[in-house]
Amino acid sequence: MPAYLILRMTEEATQEDVRETIKATWGWMNGQYSYTVIDEEFLNSQHDLASLVFRVDGENAHVELARDLHLLLEKSRVGIRVQVLEAADSLPLEMTEAEVSYFRNESIVESRMVSNPESCVRLLHIPSGTIARCKESRRKEPNMEGATALLKALLSNRVTFSQ
Repeated sequence: MPAYLILRMTEEATQEDVRETIKATWGWMNGQYSYTVIDEEFLNSQHDLASLVFRVDGENAHVELARDLHLLLEKSRVGIRVQVLEAADSLPLEMTEAEVSYFRNESIVESRMVSNPESCVRLLHIPSGTIARCKESRRKEPNMEGATALLKALLSNRVTFSQ
């Protein structure tokens, strides 16, 4: 069952902190985990990162991530909040409780200068105000599945590690 690793930058984080943490994260995860970046948010048009969400595949991915997370935290800098979430596929989710919206992946549009439909998905769980986004694919269906799985994980369990 997959897990989710979420990096969120706080106001204290500089972009140098962000770059160093992301570099350490990719270096740490490469070779150990099979992962995909499913969402990223930017602070501005210069692509300064605000958050990054990884889906990590593997049978016990959340256990291994939680166990090994101290290595990442040693390398990350102050101002980066790290969260590990276990997937919650069995959690029932009424889609009537969620507001669905679609948007364009502006980073692809700007970098590749191509026409990109609104295929990225944003789910807002109305009762809790929790938001999950996925822009892993250029198609709506896989992004809807990814956002739904992330929303279920966000709603069902929160194990937070931070500096």
